[in-house]
Amino acid sequence: MATAKAPLSIADRAKALLADPAHRIELDALVNEVLAPALDALSPENFPATGDSPEKENFIKRIAAYDAAIADLLPLTVLLARWGDEEGRLQLEKMVSRIAETAPDGGGLVLWLRLRWYPVWMLICAASIAASATRQHQTLATLLTVPVPEDASQDSSPLKAVVLPAAARLFEVADGFKLLPGREQNHFPLSEHLFAKLKPLLSGLLFLGALYERHFDRVEVLMALVIADLNSRERDGHMWSLPGRYIYKAERTNNPFTALKSEAEDAGDAWPLLEAGLFKGSLQRFRTVSEAFGKKLSHW
Repeated sequence: MATAKAPLSIADRAKALLADPAHRIELDALVNEVLAPALDALSPENFPATGDSPEKENFIKRIAAYDAAIADLLPLTVLLARWGDEEGRLQLEKMVSRIAETAPDGGGLVLWLRLRWYPVWMLICAASIAASATRQHQTLATLLTVPVPEDASQDSSPLKAVVLPAAARLFEVADGFKLLPGREQNHFPLSEHLFAKLKPLLSGLLFLGALYERHFDRVEVLMALVIADLNSRERDGHMWSLPGRYIYKAERTNNPFTALKSEAEDAGDAWPLLEAGLFKGSLQRFRTVSEAFGKKLSHW
């Protein structure tokens, strides 16, 4: 008797479709197939901002529920960031913008309201690390600047680069991640949680090995600088960004912030991230932002 074959995983199906640009229609169908149940699972009705008290057990359960809701989306975003062309970037934009719609502001406990941006941040970080590690610079720039409503509950809400509302909302509740097991003593528990959570996924799909930490650090610093740049433009030069592991790493000789600055200076105006449109495409703008950011980093 023939043994029935196990169904292909989402990752395997995505790999097969990404191998041939002629399958872009089927790829779109796969993205929609995975995205639709994730949107249902992440609806505000399933993650109400009232009811549960903000205690350790409820926080752990909520994070686990968020992780389960995007379990199929995460490998799909990583593979699209790794192998996708312009069509792949369009799919990533769709996924990030639609998931951001599940994070409206409103009434209720601030912890539960702000935590709605956690799945968005997870997807951006996972895909950005994949894009960075494989030198998909345009994809990386696209991921950090996907336009989303600042408040999905308001039709008139202005569109902003996704990293701005996501970072601002999560900053308000970042210390809540100390409620997770093993994070009680972390200075930057959200950052440490992301680092540990994404490592098996990215190492498994991209075989990053010991280089995973370096890629994570590079993306975290780059995201911080992009947030600082965009905030500075909105606030007449006032610079703010989301803190993370890169802060204590700044005390090391080859820290990720210095490494990124050196990378930009070595490449000059031909730095791929400038050519992709970050920092207004200007090396001088990057220098201005990184200099001001470096001063804040030394104070931190």
